[in-house]
Amino acid sequence: MPADNFLRFLQKEHLAFMDGAMGTYLFQQGVPMDSCIEALNLSQPALVLGVHREYMAAGAEMLMTNTFGAGAVRLQRFGLDDRLEEINAAGVRLAREAAGRQGYVAGSLGPLGALIEPLGKLGVDEVEAFYQRQVRCLVEAGVDLLILETMSQPAEAAAAVRAVRHLTDLPLLVSFAVGDNGLTRYQTPLERCLAELPLDQVDGVGLNCIVGPYAMLNLVERARTLVDRPFLVMPNAGRPRQLDGRTFYVSTPDDFRRAAPRFLDLGVTLLGGCCGTTPDHIRALCESVRAERARRKWTQVVRNRGDAGSVGTAAEPPAAPQKAEGRAPSRLSQQLAAGRRVSLAELVPGKGAGSGKAQGRARALQEMGVDAINIPDGPRATARMSPLALSVLIQQQVGVEAILHYACRDRNILGIQADLLGAWALGIRNLLLITGDPPVVGDLPRATGVFDLDAIGLVNLVHSLNEGRDVGGNALDEATDFFIGVGANPFADPLDRELARLRWKVLAGADFIITQPVFDVEPFLAFMAHAAEFGLPVLAGVWPLVSLRNAEFISSEIPGIHVPRRILEELGRYPDPADQQKAGLAMTADIVRRLMAVAEVRGVQFSIPLGRYQVLGDLVAEVRQ
Repeated sequence: MPADNFLRFLQKEHLAFMDGAMGTYLFQQGVPMDSCIEALNLSQPALVLGVHREYMAAGAEMLMTNTFGAGAVRLQRFGLDDRLEEINAAGVRLAREAAGRQGYVAGSLGPLGALIEPLGKLGVDEVEAFYQRQVRCLVEAGVDLLILETMSQPAEAAAAVRAVRHLTDLPLLVSFAVGDNGLTRYQTPLERCLAELPLDQVDGVGLNCIVGPYAMLNLVERARTLVDRPFLVMPNAGRPRQLDGRTFYVSTPDDFRRAAPRFLDLGVTLLGGCCGTTPDHIRALCESVRAERARRKWTQVVRNRGDAGSVGTAAEPPAAPQKAEGRAPSRLSQQLAAGRRVSLAELVPGKGAGSGKAQGRARALQEMGVDAINIPDGPRATARMSPLALSVLIQQQVGVEAILHYACRDRNILGIQADLLGAWALGIRNLLLITGDPPVVGDLPRATGVFDLDAIGLVNLVHSLNEGRDVGGNALDEATDFFIGVGANPFADPLDRELARLRWKVLAGADFIITQPVFDVEPFLAFMAHAAEFGLPVLAGVWPLVSLRNAEFISSEIPGIHVPRRILEELGRYPDPADQQKAGLAMTADIVRRLMAVAEVRGVQFSIPLGRYQVLGDLVAEVRQ
């Protein structure tokens, strides 16, 4: 296809699909792992052609040639340098045969696999010469575009771009490989990789390899603020794991299916897969994005129909849902309706069958003045006691009201409805509805994540139960009257996307909002300037600081939470752990006082650091004052 066709294709307002892995997919089919994969273009062309055809059948719109390692440096290791031209030409021919007139063919160029100056012996001029030899072959064989993928050294990427532009003006994409820490294998930051790339000479940039789809989302958010080019993403099927001498990739097609709409939200232009992905992963991406596009189109139609004003504008938030009559509302909802400031405390279920310790802590928290106990649902995807069981036990045995976290991760829609109707029957009145962390981040990474719904869909479902309808719209024998809470992250980047999701939760029927822990009040105030417009009670999250090590763990290991450097430095001034806790709690008390000065903040949700629930006493008193 003509090059200008692909450039127009890139500019379209939609996400298009690339293929997935070639090498790891062939390894799964029995090709020895020490083989030269690119040489199969000559020795087993039918095998390579078959893989290309599988990806086209899965929905790929662009195929990459099997030439990633077909540069001179890598081929020399197999004694195949003299066949470079044949291997590359065959790679283009096979991809073209599979793509036909329906897809684009991208000439794949991988890194040379050697350090360049000043760290290595390979000079920049030599790098350009090596790339020019392979680029010339790919261009002459008739590729539609070129892609430099899995780049780790900014200087190598820049030299490769110069090599391409010396020979052709075909469209050029450049993709870097960075870990979830934002660094390449040579410890080069993502920001530097993009800053040193001659962006005026490339047509698209992106990220591929090393991490799976969920970690890739965070990296894309960072990168999208730095470049204004079309953006491509090719995640691995998670990080590889070794078992019995074999390599496994843990991210399933369902993981890719769930992550795909989020890439759509981030403005990604091209989406495919890297190591460990298969045609099933690509098919899941395609189906998910197409279904999401259809859902959004229909949602917009519904919103437009509900707007008595102009077409295409967002509908105003609906009136508060009518709760079922004759029911005692939750004590928490009554306290908030009466204008009281409330204190909640988060009590994580244990990993065993016993609940005595949790009940004892709940009783102590109640005596401190805590109004309700928050029970998380498998935080960070860890296997623990059922939060529903613990919530019921605490309400029955201690007499303090519980707020049941409910995540979408572990149950399908039928199970969700059954659980929630059962929770209502057992006396649960307060819910915090969340999407949930994916299993891959937890202690059982091979567990299956369900995610039939996300948090927005779950709010819609519970709101329907409150109105006396089940998931299918059928009348229930008895309606529920849950007090519906939702989460929000005031420090999300970009904040606009977080606020848009929060608005949808409010439109779906949320009654109150609980935020992520606040360590920096100023950004929180900026968030509140927007959140106040929703008219719902906001309960600010607070995590008491009890040690430098705990603060460092929170900042680096818990997604969505950031502890400012000034707090870490202040705690670091005290070598004695007791002094660290004293200083940390003083800073926490100051944060609580500042939060309570915000009229729209109706209370605080306290986390319990390292099980030290005793530290909450004075902080709860601050809320009451």
